[in-house]
Amino acid sequence: MTDLDGRLLALFGLDSGSAAEQLAPLGLAGDDLVRVLERLGLGAHPPTALSAVCDLAARDADAWHALAQSDDHLRRLAFLAGASDALPDLVVRSAAARDVLRGDLTAWSFDDVHERARAALDHDGATTLAELQRLGALRVALRDLLGMADTPTATAELSDLAEGVIGAAFGHVTDGDDIGLAVIAMGKLGGRELNYVSDVDLLFVASDANATSDAARSLLDVLGSVTPAGRVYEIDTNLRPEGSDGALVRSIAAYERYYTRWAKTWEFQALLKAATGMLTAILGLLFLRAGIVPGFTQVDTQSQILVYAVVFGASQELITRFVDQRSNDLLAAVTSTEAEPGDRSDSYDE
Repeated sequence: MTDLDGRLLALFGLDSGSAAEQLAPLGLAGDDLVRVLERLGLGAHPPTALSAVCDLAARDADAWHALAQSDDHLRRLAFLAGASDALPDLVVRSAAARDVLRGDLTAWSFDDVHERARAALDHDGATTLAELQRLGALRVALRDLLGMADTPTATAELSDLAEGVIGAAFGHVTDGDDIGLAVIAMGKLGGRELNYVSDVDLLFVASDANATSDAARSLLDVLGSVTPAGRVYEIDTNLRPEGSDGALVRSIAAYERYYTRWAKTWEFQALLKAATGMLTAILGLLFLRAGIVPGFTQVDTQSQILVYAVVFGASQELITRFVDQRSNDLLAAVTSTEAEPGDRSDSYDE
């Protein structure tokens, strides 16, 4: 190992007496060591980045040496360590996560997620699905931190990730059959503003509540059961009428009775998060039924469903982005207090 200047030592919380021992796991010396430390020092919390690569070197020396060859990959890890403890640890533990770190970071669409999630469920159920969810969140976090996605884009990508995963899990527990059960996203997912630590609020609506309750519970088991990779998502169903004391699945008529007779103000406010998607869908159906689009007065064939999904899915995205932009404009007008030097956000942690 070469002598390191005081600036680099201080950056990582090292001193001249202990640096040699603490940096030994990296197996680097001279200019190579300086280069690596300078790249790892680019993030908001260099000691976390250093701890991650030391752990990686101890766990898998070949993987560490491959990572150390790329200045860009070291920079990515440094940025990641500046925002999270959990995601650098994922990179250390998972070869698939290191592939994401070194990859092209193209955003996953809903279809991309859905296809991968279906394959994960076929392979090893909830454990593999939880691993996929973590890899998807890692991809979005890197795009976010590297300036490849702004905040509205990142939250939309996290929402696509959740929708794709939940949709695949729903298809898995129902064997792809139409059982007359709908899963309604509420809260941050309903508003397509999911963040890295959001739980997922869901409601269940069915044509026959009793006949579909088992399927709803099976979905919650897949998404919320503890696996070696953790839970797929933290699911909250307590926005339903009467909260945890109420029926998990209700018919539309039962929801109507509840909201017209007993619902409190906050429960109507909670529905606003689901309003964008539902309102766009309703307007879309009315638009088609009015005959404005020749040949599309019903939504009962594959081609009509495709047209409906494309047109009104795009409309929903435009409405959501407009609301997001208005919110960002308001936030930009407010002076916020800047974090103290060295502080890290935990917004990427689980």
